[in-house]
Amino acid sequence: MNRSYFCRICRSLAWLAALVLLLTGASLVFARVGGGQSYSGGGGRGGGGGDGGVVELLLWLLLQLVDLTIHYPAIGVPLDIIVLAGIVAALYYYGSQAQPKTTYSSQNDRMQGTHRIAAGERGLDVVREHDPNFSAVLFQDFVYALYATAQAARGRKDLQTYSPYLGASSIDTLEKLNGPGLTAVRGVIVAAARIVKVSNPDARQVIVTVEFETNYTEAYDGKRETTWYVREQWRFARGRDVLSRPPEKITALHCPKCGGALAKTADGACRHCGVKITGGDFDWYVVGIRLLSRENKGPLLTQTVPEVGTDLPTVFHPEFAALRARFLALNPGFDWNAFDHRARIIFLQLQKAWSDRAWAKARPYVSDSLFQMLDYWISEYKRQHLRNVLEDVNIESLTAVKVTTDAFYDGLTLRIFASMRDYTIDEGGRLVTGNKTIPRRFSEYWTFIRRSGVKKKDKDDEHCPNCGAPLKVNMAGVCEYCQGKITSGAFDWVLSRIEQDEAYEG
Repeated sequence: MNRSYFCRICRSLAWLAALVLLLTGASLVFARVGGGQSYSGGGGRGGGGGDGGVVELLLWLLLQLVDLTIHYPAIGVPLDIIVLAGIVAALYYYGSQAQPKTTYSSQNDRMQGTHRIAAGERGLDVVREHDPNFSAVLFQDFVYALYATAQAARGRKDLQTYSPYLGASSIDTLEKLNGPGLTAVRGVIVAAARIVKVSNPDARQVIVTVEFETNYTEAYDGKRETTWYVREQWRFARGRDVLSRPPEKITALHCPKCGGALAKTADGACRHCGVKITGGDFDWYVVGIRLLSRENKGPLLTQTVPEVGTDLPTVFHPEFAALRARFLALNPGFDWNAFDHRARIIFLQLQKAWSDRAWAKARPYVSDSLFQMLDYWISEYKRQHLRNVLEDVNIESLTAVKVTTDAFYDGLTLRIFASMRDYTIDEGGRLVTGNKTIPRRFSEYWTFIRRSGVKKKDKDDEHCPNCGAPLKVNMAGVCEYCQGKITSGAFDWVLSRIEQDEAYEG
């Protein structure tokens, strides 16, 4: 049996193991910065990894089956039969497929798989053709801001104020969440906002469906509080030819027509410009909200699963070479070595801040939305009295796979291969999950952004890229010396997205 044949069987058995875990109620999550939790910043489907992790899972599964068979034969024996049937089926299937023509087809599929692009992003590219100001970075900032604002307004019973951005059915859906005695909704954290669908971008109205994973706390009568963990889909509509607002205005939820404060006349028109705002004529407008899940139980942080994507081929954007050449032409002074150094510094600083549960130290290096997303996980570890420890971090390689440019931002995506000792302990220092001695190897796709046209300044990464003072950034991402917004990418590259290797689509 050759290695590739064995690996395919292992993967089939790994999926069977995942089925068994689901049947027995286990949760498939593990740790590290952006490393595969359900709120993982776009990936959301586990970490990366190779065949060694699959073998670990198989050994763990066999031990669980033995234990179930001995102590709970009524459960263990049927599961034994299911797994054995799966093994037989896998051997039969892969044995029947192990012909020379299949090897050629499989290789061809792998090569095709190295150049692909997500369907959602294809749609956004067409949006950009009609709206040259459209920026995926700014759109994400906008949806984060609107979600948080709408939830807070729900607690104040003030959703109608935001009707220029929220349709009547959307307001109704949100208001139905309000329990009796609700006085406030606070602590809103948008842990992930993924574009899952873009309607025909050439139609007169474009609809973008965004799936949110969030948590927030509801206060009732000033006496009790409940924290909810929520998944929702929001449908944002806008006229095809509407021009996006610039960065400094995108998250300011003012009248989308005149920019005045949100204040309406009796008939619902803007008190400043007299225009009644509906339907996405001037900006994105929420035409529907679908609640997928809402529960008051936080995620489980004490399970370990193997890496499953590190051996996958690197995914390059299909037009990577042309986009790279265009980016370099627009940025003739760009230094790949300096960018490589910056990316490594950010990677290492984030692992340390995460491990120390001192996430504020990561503030200078990440965008606002990513900081909020990962802050959720730090807070959750603290709430559960746990600490995810990352030690002996080693970066093996960084490979550029994608370059994007829009009216306001440049973006560079790298595939990063690294290894580290990754384990979780409780407050008493007792090992909860992971391995203190064996490094874990993985890969992820990290996207860095910077305002277009910014030139690298002659300052190291431990000083403010704007004023040169020792790097001291507040929670708003602003330098405490010069008041420059460091985390907007206005002065240097910051990290905006982490995606797992088996979920990355280009």
